[in-house]
Amino acid sequence: MPDVLTDSERWYAERQVIGAMMLAPHLSCTKVYKWLEWHDFTDPRHQLLFSTIAVAWSDCLEQFGDFWWPDALIEKLEFYEELQAVGGREYLSDLIKSVKNVAHTKYFADQLIQNPNLG
Repeated sequence: MPDVLTDSERWYAERQVIGAMMLAPHLSCTKVYKWLEWHDFTDPRHQLLFSTIAVAWSDCLEQFGDFWWPDALIEKLEFYEELQAVGGREYLSDLIKSVKNVAHTKYFADQLIQNPNLG
């Protein structure tokens, strides 16, 4: 049985997954959406970001092919009037800066899978 994550470990894992999806969606989004769903996150900001990244990423694929327009997520959040609900541009920047290595995304996703959100 895997070790149970503390609240701070879970929050850190969520930040790593969401940050990686924003930083390098072409490497992480397709895979993460196979592993996780919005309700696997406990932080409401991360739930909202997970769902909104899916829409922004899909729109970018349709419009540009395998290309991520950096402002696509911010544009979607502003369109839905949710930018402040996720912490604003500063929180998005902090999420991206917090990513140690995009290659570790599966590790952090696995932590979330093995410690389901029961709340």
